[in-house]
Amino acid sequence: MENITQKGFATIYLTNIVYKECEVMQRQEEKIRDYLSENLQFISEDLTFIEKEYLLQNKYGTKGFIDILAKDRESNYVIIEIKRSKQASRQALHEISKYAALLKQNLKIKDSELRLIIISTTWEELLVPFSEFYYNENYFLEGYLIELDENNIPIKRELIKPLQEFYKRQISRSHNIFLYSDNDKLEERINDIEKLLPLYGINDFIILQLSTNKKIPYPHALYLVHQRYSEDFYLDLLKRMQYKKEFENLFYSKRTNVYDEALEQKKFYQENPDEDIENYYIFLEGIIFNNINAKIESDSFEIGYPEKFLNIISESWTVDNIIKHGLFLEDNRFLSKEVLIETMGLDGNNQIMYFNYTHSRHKAKLDEIFKESLAVFYGNKVWKYHIINIYEKLKREKRDYRLSIMIYNPERIFESVINNLEPGYEIFIEYNDDEKTIEFYRGIIKWNRGKADFKDIINKYFERDEFKIFFEMHFGTIRNKDLDIMKELGLNYKTECIFSNKDKEVLYDFDVNYGDIILYEKSNTDDNFYEFIDNSNEFINELKECFNRNTYGFVNEYYFSYDYEDIFICYMDDDEENANKLSDYLKSKGLNIYLCKLDSSDSIYLKLLFCLKKACLGIVIMSFKFMQNKHWLEELERFKIFEESSFIKLLPVFKESMSEEELSNIALEIIKKISVFRGTQLVMPPWEDAYYRFLQGEGELKVYGGGVCNIFEAIAHFTDEEFPLILKDRIMDKHQLLSQVYQLLSDYEYTGKYPSLYFIGTTTEIRDKVWEQLYAEFKLDRPKGL
Repeated sequence: MENITQKGFATIYLTNIVYKECEVMQRQEEKIRDYLSENLQFISEDLTFIEKEYLLQNKYGTKGFIDILAKDRESNYVIIEIKRSKQASRQALHEISKYAALLKQNLKIKDSELRLIIISTTWEELLVPFSEFYYNENYFLEGYLIELDENNIPIKRELIKPLQEFYKRQISRSHNIFLYSDNDKLEERINDIEKLLPLYGINDFIILQLSTNKKIPYPHALYLVHQRYSEDFYLDLLKRMQYKKEFENLFYSKRTNVYDEALEQKKFYQENPDEDIENYYIFLEGIIFNNINAKIESDSFEIGYPEKFLNIISESWTVDNIIKHGLFLEDNRFLSKEVLIETMGLDGNNQIMYFNYTHSRHKAKLDEIFKESLAVFYGNKVWKYHIINIYEKLKREKRDYRLSIMIYNPERIFESVINNLEPGYEIFIEYNDDEKTIEFYRGIIKWNRGKADFKDIINKYFERDEFKIFFEMHFGTIRNKDLDIMKELGLNYKTECIFSNKDKEVLYDFDVNYGDIILYEKSNTDDNFYEFIDNSNEFINELKECFNRNTYGFVNEYYFSYDYEDIFICYMDDDEENANKLSDYLKSKGLNIYLCKLDSSDSIYLKLLFCLKKACLGIVIMSFKFMQNKHWLEELERFKIFEESSFIKLLPVFKESMSEEELSNIALEIIKKISVFRGTQLVMPPWEDAYYRFLQGEGELKVYGGGVCNIFEAIAHFTDEEFPLILKDRIMDKHQLLSQVYQLLSDYEYTGKYPSLYFIGTTTEIRDKVWEQLYAEFKLDRPKGL
């Protein structure tokens, strides 16, 4: 009996303690509330007090009391919730979201007219849910940590930053492709990537191992994609890359002002809000991955993006293996199918295609579809407007249904015609009702049986120059003309729909008039895209011939390319002999050449832009006949602007004929200039002159083949075809490079000092190959210890 009484007494006693503690905390919160009510400027200068302990009626449940209700200078209501203890802080988000809902219900205000502020003396239990609420809700939410004096009066505040980890899974549009001639060292390269990315704080990434049976130079690839992080993450990383010692061995040069460049870009996008913010993120990621990619050995390298991945997978490339890291690995639902879908961007990150499905009860997924599916539309305002109104209809009706959607919208009608691939969209809605109601909307291209004239379109939209089609395709500006070109072809975007239930099925033409959906019943389908294809042979043949004439120099954006050269040479018919002579001479020096013959009717401006996609440096043979073309000279003036801005590098050659001496002088000028592009880049260490340290055996360079090496690795692994090596303003063949190594290693015999940590740190295989060649060339014996 005594034990029972003691236990009961103890329970009552502990309950009283908890009650007393709560009472004390409540009084402290009240004191903070009273102080802030009279001193709202402590929180923000733009707040005006309305009422404390503001009553919120709730006809569906318990009422509530807002600690402080205020308004800001934009006339938004401001709900301020105050918490003093860990236990109370856990309730803060529940209470403030409840108060926001009740205030909206009572006053009929919008989400955009509300501002929520949480003030607490402790954030240990609050930071994680606060961060999730911050990223997932539409409210303007702020949090403050306050410090109190001995009288519980706030004396200091600090704005709470939400945790950056609360980002949603999103694969960046910036992809990186490492290409290989064989698969012998793919495992090593995968290990390199897995070790390197976490050093930059990039822990969430996927490596897709690809291969193809096509007879091409590089039939194996590692396709690297990564999580899209926040702007703050990238800026913080770039700041550390610029200033912190931890990146000295990972970065080209500690003097590189990557963070300053990023801040300039940030300022530009802040001052130009109409610019696509996606380009800003790609810029930030590009700086970071330029440094990462320099450390990953490959035979060739290309950038990638969702549309490119979609097309190569649709062709002859297969996925042999998928290696996931970070959040992609931790999510057990994220299987191979999901990896491929999101890498293709079909979840909303692809600019021409979208696919998804959900149930109306899954509100978050539905909202995601309603928003992200519209991102594939650029100039096609017809389908975009139709789909928006279909979504608005679904929102108004609030019925129970299952929805699936597929959109293919390239907005490049010429390519659609050539590939015989019709753009379109399909929205399938299956209602959960007794009538078994189904609504099926589909976007089609309607043909009015007009006759297309290829030359008229070229003259009207491309300044009588068919090459401008491909120029605008490359830079994406052709989308601005797509609707007008379609009208010339007698084509236009339409929507039709089929409504069915268990009793009937009806076909309608779909239209929207001032936000109202208009349906016109029809008995048969219209002449469509494929009718146009079947009845436009003359136009299609002209279009195909145009593509055959002009796409020889363009890299098809849907395939891996391999034909990037060192130099292009532009010349007229009369200069062909000089062009070939110069080409042969440069080839003998180990350079790769792309020849481009000019026709008097060409636009040299566009032709040179076209050639600069084939090579990093251009030579124009400007003979007397060339100089007589005033139009060309005017167009060349436009290049001077680019030249001064370091955007385009062009080397004019004013020669009617070329002697051996002149060829040699021209070649030297070319070598000096091309070293900026093709030659080498400093990888490590990040001090002194990159080329000097390379030749001293104390540095590594990124060479033009895409790999990273020191001088000993170059001797051991470079084939004869990979020489000469261009270093700054000089060309070094294998013999010259071996002579440099001979000088470095022969000193060991007299000094007994290791000539280079890089040499000592290389593999036995490399050292063996170097000594073998040194002995064969110079009869240099290998000292003991080396």
